[in-house]
Amino acid sequence: MIQKIASVLEPKFSGLLEPLKNLFAGKNAPIEFYNRSIDLCNAERLDEALALNDKALAKNPELLDAHYNRGVILIKMGNWEPAAASLETYLKKQPEDPQAQFNLAIAYIELQKNDKALALLEKLIKLQPEDPEVHFALALLYEKKESAESTEKALQAYQACLEFNPNHVGANLGAGKLFDARGSFDQAIEAYQRVLETHPNNLEANYEISISLAKVSDWEQTIIYCQKCIAIDAYYAKAYNQLGLAYYCSGKPEEAVPQYLKAIEINPDYATAYNNLGYAYEKLGELAKALEIFEQYLSKDVDAQEYQEVQEHMVTLKAKL
Repeated sequence: MIQKIASVLEPKFSGLLEPLKNLFAGKNAPIEFYNRSIDLCNAERLDEALALNDKALAKNPELLDAHYNRGVILIKMGNWEPAAASLETYLKKQPEDPQAQFNLAIAYIELQKNDKALALLEKLIKLQPEDPEVHFALALLYEKKESAESTEKALQAYQACLEFNPNHVGANLGAGKLFDARGSFDQAIEAYQRVLETHPNNLEANYEISISLAKVSDWEQTIIYCQKCIAIDAYYAKAYNQLGLAYYCSGKPEEAVPQYLKAIEINPDYATAYNNLGYAYEKLGELAKALEIFEQYLSKDVDAQEYQEVQEHMVTLKAKL
């Protein structure tokens, strides 16, 4: 599945990203710089927010919440290494702060420091067992381990997230893909439908549900969801390929061909679309065209076993010609 973590996990602000009032009075602390940086951060003016926050820290390195503020701004900017350093500085003085732990875990995941991230999140889940975002982050982390045991843990974490937030988009998408991978297609379809109930134009959910529907041979619904994908994004090559497959498998190879051609027009290196197009031409009796397309398929970056299978199939086609 995995989407870039920053696109699905957001830093937590509540309780800390607030202006400081009348603190450090008489110490010439740069509270005004800090307060203005928060306003700029909330307005997504991140470069300006960081500059003012750093100005505050330059004048008073002991302004602890400014270290936290800096970490959050840098996470939003995608600057993971310095974000982690700022949050680590904050946590040395506030080691039990759950929001800082969560944000640091996000940074560690992005930096591929997965063991550190896992330790933080497993500690945090004991403190906040009803926080869906912690379960969700754990699920993403377990998926990264790519083993049967960790995949099962990821699914359990997605399901735990959904217990507390049934409409969580990321958790439904993640669970749906894992259900699909294990052959539980009905459960996958239900997960995607939950996303589409609240986000009908979610491109990923529309595409993934078409994949699961195809696996239960529901070609009519597969076609509908592929068409929805194309209505959302007319340049989504995978949707055209999937639509072509649905037409082909429902006995309409003549309708499949233009869909595969469109997928290839959008992405000339789309090997699967070439392969599917070759079989569609073959089904239509256009063997010379099929051979031409299969030749193009073999010029792409394809799996060695599939390469050999198509080569052998071409021998059969040449014999028919």
